[in-house]
Formats: sequence, structure tokens, C-alpha cells
Amino acid sequence: MDWERVRRNAPRLSIAPLIDCVLLLIIFFMLTSQFVMPPGFKIALPTAKCARPEEGRIVVHLPREGGIYVDGKPVEEKDLFSKLRQAVERDSVRTLIIQADREISLGRVVRIMDEGKRAGVERMTLATQKEN
Repeated sequence: MDWERVRRNAPRLSIAPLIDCVLLLIIFFMLTSQFVMPPGFKIALPTAKCARPEEGRIVVHLPREGGIYVDGKPVEEKDLFSKLRQAVERDSVRTLIIQADREISLGRVVRIMDEGKRAGVERMTLATQKEN
């Protein structure tokens, strides 16, 4: 009798299911992770060649969409003077930083500066970003 020998293939490890699992894990982690967004406002600061970060005590944000924000909190324009005055008296604030979008009218910025001067702020500066 002639016996034929059955050839057995060597067992192989298929990596296709492993790749599927890894891709699903990556998608899962991407969808469930929290993306860290810096708090603040979408303000396109004007550029300057000698811009440098300025340390200040109180910051007024003027976004393009409108509104006034003092240290991140919304403030009506009629209440701006009292808010700045409180900061000057209570916290001894002497510097006011104005972060205005480059599309904001100069008149609006000057009104904010005027309110700061009336409140007793000694120094005022406009925030800029360094020009590339």
C-alpha cells in the first residue's frame, strides 16, 4: 500500500485582526479623549517687530464679535469704569493690558483707555504678537 503523506502547513499568525484591533483602539481613544483648548477668546492680535509678553494685573479683551471681557468675565461697557476702579482700589492694579482684535475700531480702544485712565490706572499697553 502506498501511503501518501499529508503535508501540513506550518501554523501562521495572521496580523490582520491585530491591525484591526489597534486601529479601533486608536479611534476609540481619539474620540473619547478631551482635547485641551486654551481658555480665552479668538482674538487676532496686531503684529509688531518688537512685541514681547507683558505681565500685567488686569486684562481687557475686545473680540471681533463684540463685547468687553475683563479678566475673562463679560462686562457691560457702562460697568467697565466701576470694575476697573474696584481693581485699582482693592488689588492695587496699576497696569491695564488691552487685547483688542486687529479689526476693532480705534475709537473703541480709545474709549477703553479713557475708562482706564478715569479709574486710576497708571500704565496702559496694547497686546501684540511678534511678527514673523
